[in-house]
Order: sequence, then C-alpha cells, then structure tokens
Amino acid sequence: MSKAYEKITDQIINALEGGTIPWRKPWNGPNGMPTSLSTGKPYRGVNVMLLAITAMIMEYDTNLWGTYNQIEKRGGQIRKGEKSTPVTLWKKVERKNADGEMVESFFMTTFNVFNVEQADGLVLPTIEKIEHDSIEDAEKIASAYLASGPAFSHGGDRAYYSPFKDEVKIPEMGYFSTAAGYYSTLFHEITHSTGHKSRLDRDGMMEGHRFGDADYSKEELVAEMGAAFLCAESGIAPDEHLENSTAYIASWLKALKNDPKMVVEAAGKAQKAADLVLAAGAVSEQSEAA
Repeated sequence: MSKAYEKITDQIINALEGGTIPWRKPWNGPNGMPTSLSTGKPYRGVNVMLLAITAMIMEYDTNLWGTYNQIEKRGGQIRKGEKSTPVTLWKKVERKNADGEMVESFFMTTFNVFNVEQADGLVLPTIEKIEHDSIEDAEKIASAYLASGPAFSHGGDRAYYSPFKDEVKIPEMGYFSTAAGYYSTLFHEITHSTGHKSRLDRDGMMEGHRFGDADYSKEELVAEMGAAFLCAESGIAPDEHLENSTAYIASWLKALKNDPKMVVEAAGKAQKAADLVLAAGAVSEQSEAA
C-alpha cells in the first residue's frame, strides 16, 4: 500500500473524527474551488477536500495555493514555521509487460503546497471571480443533464435513484427547507445516476447493497462528493441533507480505515461524474449558439 494513500486518508479520517464532513465545506474562493496559483485553474478530485480542510481549520480567506518555488518565483517568502498541505499528483510511467510490450500505467504521489496567506511579499495574479446566480445555475446544470439522462420526476417523501428503472425521483422543492438543500439532494441522486451502465458503468451500481457495507459506503461517498462538486460549480454550499450524518460518518470511517485507497478512488469517480453532468450543459450551450 502506497504511503501516499495512507497520508491522504489519514487527513480525511481526522476531519471525520472531528465531526467535519470535508466535502461539504462551502468554497468561496475564485471559481468556487481551491485554485492553483500557477495555472489559475481549480484543483480537482480529492485535492479539493484536502485543501478545504486546511482552509477551514486555518480560516484562510484566499483560496489560492502554490508550491514553495511557485510562491518564491512571484516574490513571496513563506513565513518561518508555516506548514504545507500535501496534495496528490498522478504520474504516468511506461514499462514493459510480461510480453515485452511497452504499456502505460499511473501511480499516485504527493507534493506540498501553501496557501498564499502563508507568504509575505507575494505578488498575486488577477483571477476574475465568477459571479453566480446560484439557484439559476444549479437549475441549468440539472436540467441540461436530465434532458438526455435518466427519467426524472417529483413526488413522495424521499429522494432516490433507481438503477433498474434509470430514474431519479425527489420530493417537490417546497418540501425542502431551502432551495440549496433541494439542489444539493438532486445533485446527489444525479451523481448516482452517472454510474448507470449506459454512462460511466461504475462497479456495483446494479447490485443491491445494504447500509454500512463497503460497496454502499463507497457509492454514497461518490454521490456526496459529486454533489459537492456540482454545488460548488453552481455557487451554492452543499446542504446538510443526509438524514443521519452521525451514522454516515461512522460508516465512512469504518470503510476508510479498512480501505485507505477508497477516498482517493471515490473522489476520482466523483470528479468524472461531475464532469459528465457538466458536459451535458456545455453541449446544450453549443446547440443554442449554433
């Protein structure tokens, strides 16, 4: 087992044991996400959670992050005693297989970044903050995906996705305490639907699982993270919509301690799910412009 997986998972476990669900941290920085100082692009996957945990604990107001060298090149100096935050990086390597053929494989490593508030004298790039009409943006994202995705309807008193019917069903918005809570729940179920065999074909989606087992916990983790990514994209904070957060936290802790790779893998699958949902909106916009 790679030490990188254990290092990352320990950070998530520590947050959960402290009662914090890191993927529900509202992100208010540029682009709504922790953002790279060098590229100006949001971080992705599990790195979002890792940086959000640190930002929450340290109460940083700025969501820009860079390596020691990146900050130094921009005239900044990390203050003595400041601690870095590890983030993940996937590297591609080529090697020969048993047949002597060259094949590509990937391995995960970590590197360290600092928040720009940990440095003095830093010249910051100008990054335009995206302004959201959060509810309108959330509706656009959901509607574009559902237009050619799973069947969708309102009704009843519970939210669910049926992989056998390929159907998302949630209560009417009026039954939610906030519009943000409605869209957070809708995004959760929409993320589940991306795992259908006709879309991303995630392992275990068509099988029945019980609350607390490893596969159930993994898929719920994917759906929770996917919902958080989509909420951030639309500019709303993930709502505390789980009926029993304590039970879910206990379930996730058990699963993560048994499988240190789980949180990294779940974040990667959640990012793919969010990308698929958002791609539907991009296609819709291109069609309208044509």
